[in-house]
Amino acid sequence: MLAQDRQECSPSEMFKQEEDTEHLLIGNRLHVPTVENTEIIITDGIVQCDLCGDGFVSEHALALHLKVHEQDEVQVQDDQFVCEHCGCSFAKMSTFKEHQAEHEANESYVCETCDYVMDDKESLIAHQKQHNIEYECEICGASFDSSTGYEEHQAAHSDEKPFQCEICHAPFRYRQGLRLHAKLHQPDYVPPQRKHHCELCNKRFSRKQVLLVHMKTHGNVGPQNEYICPVCGKAVSSKTYLTVHLRKHTGEKPHVCDLCGKGFISQNYLSVHRRTHTGERPHKCTHCEKRFTQRTTLVVHLRGHTGDRPYPCTCCHKSFASKTMLNSHLKTHAKQSARQQQEQQQQQQLKQEQEVQHQEQSLDTITILLPS
Repeated sequence: MLAQDRQECSPSEMFKQEEDTEHLLIGNRLHVPTVENTEIIITDGIVQCDLCGDGFVSEHALALHLKVHEQDEVQVQDDQFVCEHCGCSFAKMSTFKEHQAEHEANESYVCETCDYVMDDKESLIAHQKQHNIEYECEICGASFDSSTGYEEHQAAHSDEKPFQCEICHAPFRYRQGLRLHAKLHQPDYVPPQRKHHCELCNKRFSRKQVLLVHMKTHGNVGPQNEYICPVCGKAVSSKTYLTVHLRKHTGEKPHVCDLCGKGFISQNYLSVHRRTHTGERPHKCTHCEKRFTQRTTLVVHLRGHTGDRPYPCTCCHKSFASKTMLNSHLKTHAKQSARQQQEQQQQQQLKQEQEVQHQEQSLDTITILLPS
């Protein structure tokens, strides 16, 4: 650098430098080359580290600070700092920090327990404390980690259905039931195949995870404990489920209809049955206005509108809207097979009779030809 190009700096802008250090003042920012590919930025008397953006009152303090970067083996290289959120890379720590701040400003905090979304970490911490409180049912002793789960569970002990559909006024015991029902009123709704069903209330779900969430409404239910049926070997997730399941083997039906005397293995099965007496049909088809007592019946009915046939026959490749229809169809194959087998047996028997008759005729012919 030429001597005539150098400019004098005021004491507030300049610090004592080594004799071999060159200075360059541009505007009100003083740039001092230091470590390789790095420079010190002095603005209004504050010395700023170009690696991390921290500010210091003296160049000596900055020099001590730079040793921290050396100890951490931080070397300024192209694309050294990579954002873990979006994968963008930066050569300077200061630019990287500015970029990270943008993510933090737009970041949402999600509760891992209930998926509730909050704008800041403090709200998330306060919210998560609610999950640490245990709510215990005074009637059956079931415990819950949220007031919402506890309140919805209380509905299981009563016949109240506080959640009502705004369109068809169908009542529901649980808020989640109303949410699922509301989808039926959407014109483009296509019901998914529901392979997972609840042993206690016979509700069906398209995903196992949704079933597990639903099971919590029945009390102490969780996938961590498996109970094995000693009769058929089926595994269920709670002792309550096992009790209900065992009734299928023992024939016990403690929940009796007060109108007809018919018994059922669970209260929920009884509730569905009572609709046959009351005429209640809460599940309505959005295509043809037909109503049904059970949601499962509505789902099968809707497949008639959508053309969905999730149950294929392995014998003739026909498909059906329900497993019941498939089983009914399979019986025709069984009857056809039995009829074919019977026809084959009859043909074989007739063939044997014809062979015997032919042999007898041959013997008669031989007898006639023999001399007397």
